[in-house]
Amino acid sequence: MSAIIFYKIVYLLTALAGFIMAVVVIHGSWKDKFSRLYALVNIGLIIWAIGRYMMLVADTVEYARLGAIILYFGSFVIYTFFLHSIIVFLGIEGRRFLVLSLFYAIAILLAFLNLTDLLFGTNLVISGVEAKSIFSYYEIPGRFYPLQLFSNICIPLIAFFELVRGYTTVSESKKSQLKYILISSIIGFMGGSTILALVYDIPVQPIGVPLVTLQFATITYAIVSYRLFNVKVLLTEFLVFALWIFILVRTIINPNPDEQIIDAGLLVFMVVLGLILVRSVQKEVEQREKIEKLAKDLEKANERLKELDQLKSEFVSMATHQIRGPLTAIKGYASMMLQGDLGTMPENLKRTVNTIFESSNALTTIVQDFLDIS
Repeated sequence: MSAIIFYKIVYLLTALAGFIMAVVVIHGSWKDKFSRLYALVNIGLIIWAIGRYMMLVADTVEYARLGAIILYFGSFVIYTFFLHSIIVFLGIEGRRFLVLSLFYAIAILLAFLNLTDLLFGTNLVISGVEAKSIFSYYEIPGRFYPLQLFSNICIPLIAFFELVRGYTTVSESKKSQLKYILISSIIGFMGGSTILALVYDIPVQPIGVPLVTLQFATITYAIVSYRLFNVKVLLTEFLVFALWIFILVRTIINPNPDEQIIDAGLLVFMVVLGLILVRSVQKEVEQREKIEKLAKDLEKANERLKELDQLKSEFVSMATHQIRGPLTAIKGYASMMLQGDLGTMPENLKRTVNTIFESSNALTTIVQDFLDIS
């Protein structure tokens, strides 16, 4: 019974989280097509969680069957619009038109068949409900359920493939965002796969349900705030969130009032401690990112200084060599005139030529010093 209460709480929290995330995304980034599609994903999440909750609280087969039909309307929306949102995010919508068309066609067909089940009592998608494992009611797959299973398997694989391949093509500003979406999606769909096991009577309880909520919560956070943390922060938030859920469920289902008080106090303490821990990890990551940015800027500045130093050296070398040629000619002709090689000179002209010779000699020494320095 305690496990059923746990699942009830999880599905209620999932529906509430889906509503909050849809409102936040629509309010914050409605003009962005990716955000609009992702808001529809969260609407599907609300419908799916409500359907699951209805099956848990059902006291009749008819009510449980209605919950099963409702949850699959939400499932069609979640998977199809999630794939579309990822393709839009990567900017490859035009190139993936056929893939999107295929899964939209499957979703529309399943929605029509599911509506037929609801209105006319056919058993095309869900053939009925029965007791499975600890659940009083769980869906039995119908004739066309393999189409739903096909989408549930293929869409996460395609999304994962596109995200990994897109990492090399997206801009630097989107790479952190892409990693964040990729990691959370892997966690979420791994958790979601545990829900499908019982449909085909595989004795695995859907213990990964909270991971689905975590997946969409983390992606929503990335969309709205664009503060995209690395794996270290993501894992810290996941562990803290899981610990809060565990203590909350323990507090609710504990029959001993004294232990409930202790668990409630522990929950408050862990909430405060968890927030402090997450914030400290965030600060550490932010400081590291700032240091890495400064290091990159310093490296670029150093490269620029090396280029300027090389240009300076080349300029000095070129200039001094250009100056040495005329100076050598001036010094040589002045020396020849002083030695009488060009004929005798008046004494006053000899003093002038001697000044030219000494000045050119001094300038030659200066030029040589420049060459030595360069």
